[in-house]
Amino acid sequence: MATSSPSSNQFQTDPTAAPQRSSAANFVVISLGILILLSGVGLLFYTLATTRGRDAIVNAKVITLQAPDDGIVTDFQIRPGEEIPANQPLLRIENPRTSTFEQARLQTQLDTEQQKLKLQQDQLSNISQLRQQVERDNRNQRQLEINKFTAQRRKLQADINAARGQLALAKRIYERRRDLATTGAIAIEVADQAETDYLRQQDALTALTKELTSREQDLKAAQLGLTLINSRTNYDPSVRLQELKIQETQLRSQVAAQTAQVNGLKNQLQEITRNTRSRQNIPLSSPVPTVLWQSSVSNGDVVTRGQPLAKTIDCRDRWIDVYIGETALRQVRIGESARIDLIGKDQSITGKVAFIRSGVGRLRIGEDVLPLVPINLARESQVRIQLDPDNVQAAEFCYVGFTGRVTFQNF
Repeated sequence: MATSSPSSNQFQTDPTAAPQRSSAANFVVISLGILILLSGVGLLFYTLATTRGRDAIVNAKVITLQAPDDGIVTDFQIRPGEEIPANQPLLRIENPRTSTFEQARLQTQLDTEQQKLKLQQDQLSNISQLRQQVERDNRNQRQLEINKFTAQRRKLQADINAARGQLALAKRIYERRRDLATTGAIAIEVADQAETDYLRQQDALTALTKELTSREQDLKAAQLGLTLINSRTNYDPSVRLQELKIQETQLRSQVAAQTAQVNGLKNQLQEITRNTRSRQNIPLSSPVPTVLWQSSVSNGDVVTRGQPLAKTIDCRDRWIDVYIGETALRQVRIGESARIDLIGKDQSITGKVAFIRSGVGRLRIGEDVLPLVPINLARESQVRIQLDPDNVQAAEFCYVGFTGRVTFQNF
């Protein structure tokens, strides 16, 4: 009986056994499974985290520029799509036939008031010169009065000294003759005459003393610019000086008021002149940077006040309105970000939800009785997205009018 060798049994295989895969094949299969699972999870997350709306059109704030006055269009060089900086003239309105009647009237009134002011200034100058002359006369007169009263006082003092000597002599004569009359050496009449002379000298000394007191008072008054002798009249320099000062003060007030009136007329005339010149050549500009959307006039056209001339768009104030179903509103929030993919452009712009308005087409706001809403009417809400002011292309009208596909980022 023959026996099989061990080497032949070692290489025999079981025909019923399953084929074995390599480790590399197992790794590939597992990796593909994980990749498919992650893709499914990512797609599910994207579906839950984003909300797609219908296609919508980019809109913007429109500024209509109107003719400020009648005239002819000139210097209109900007074309649609070009950017217009703030306060830069887009065009000019010329009107050389602007009325200058008000300007001429003010000029005539100004000339009249200036002549009146010149007359008042001349009067004031004359009064001032006259006042200065009267002041000199008043000073001279006061000095003359001081000199006169000083001389009178000096003379009176000398007269008083002489009168005192005469009084002393008369007293001695009277006393001697009185003694002689007592002894009978002379007649009593001679003694009486001596007494009379003595009393007369006393009265004369008293009168001179009073006169000296009066002159000293006059001198003091003259030094103070006053008088105690006569009542002064208009011919007196001091009285005339007071009158001139009053007249000068009144004239200064009149000149000041007239000067203010002349200056006011000058300001009015300057303003009217500027307005007239500005109406003859009026620049038309926008207060904010804009882009010319369209124009309805060209150079040489005659326009009237209030006529629309051009429309510009404010690229800083753009938005897009999209309508989504009310069932999807729970995934949209005010203030959240949104992306707009421009159709036909490899470009995306961004913005934020500004407001959400429901009931569009189904609600008449303010009415007590609402209309019956058809069952099959779409229940959609308006969502406005305020676009960011970045990525503005003035040459393409800041993308205004472009259609975009809106995607809300809910995460």
